[in-house]
Amino acid sequence: MNALVHGTFTIERAFEAAPEAVFAAYADVVQRSEWGVPSQDERIVYSEACFEVGGLDVYRCGPKEDLRYEGRVQYQDIAPNQRIVYSERVAAGSTVLSAALISMEFAPKPGGTRLLLTAQLVSFVGDGMLQNAKRGTEAALDNLGRSLQRS
Repeated sequence: MNALVHGTFTIERAFEAAPEAVFAAYADVVQRSEWGVPSQDERIVYSEACFEVGGLDVYRCGPKEDLRYEGRVQYQDIAPNQRIVYSERVAAGSTVLSAALISMEFAPKPGGTRLLLTAQLVSFVGDGMLQNAKRGTEAALDNLGRSLQRS
């Protein structure tokens, strides 16, 4: 049995889009499905999506030919255009890989939005899960930035 590994990371991004547009890009599950994967070789498919406090999103993700991971997100707090707070559990089959509490804060700045994402994560399978979560989140937020530029 692996020992628990705890970690916290914060990612800040500046977008040249209003907080309403950045918030909407997360709230819309179709848009989130497009920018939310770290690379073009992966995909995410939602089987449930309920973006409201107490609501549950259920998704599968991974390489396009092998969606081996299942995620379950439950929304703890939503303040439109200001913040989203959710818990997330990621598993592969019956093996729970991680559990996290994630907050996203949207603040207006001249010419756009400052996004501050903080993730508090516990990995049940070692340190690699923490590193992969941070790397994947950074890549997804970079994709979000490109998506907002095209809008």
